[in-house]
Amino acid sequence: MVTAIWATNPDGHWQPLPPTAYLAEAELHNLVKDAPQLLPLAGKPHLTVLGREVRLGNGYADLIAVESSGRLVIIEVKLAVNAEARRAVVAQVLSYAGYLQGLDPEQFESQIL
Repeated sequence: MVTAIWATNPDGHWQPLPPTAYLAEAELHNLVKDAPQLLPLAGKPHLTVLGREVRLGNGYADLIAVESSGRLVIIEVKLAVNAEARRAVVAQVLSYAGYLQGLDPEQFESQIL
């Protein structure tokens, strides 16, 4: 398991790169959309992103994906600068999941796809 990203310095020696923060959620949205396999998910499921900023009820889910098993995945991205971010993201995902549960296949297809 890789626990750091390494690069060579000007002397040709390997050194771990320091962690860097993302300044905007949009950068993280793009990263996850383009490379969902980078998410640290249990079981390493294969994800296919279906949509970005998808309207679900009164809000917009950052990303909606589907696992190879057919299970839907709601991805919400928050920057760590907000201490309430973890609580807010759980509430948002639960709200979006409740909305999705009420959709029949035709509604899902017209709204999500």
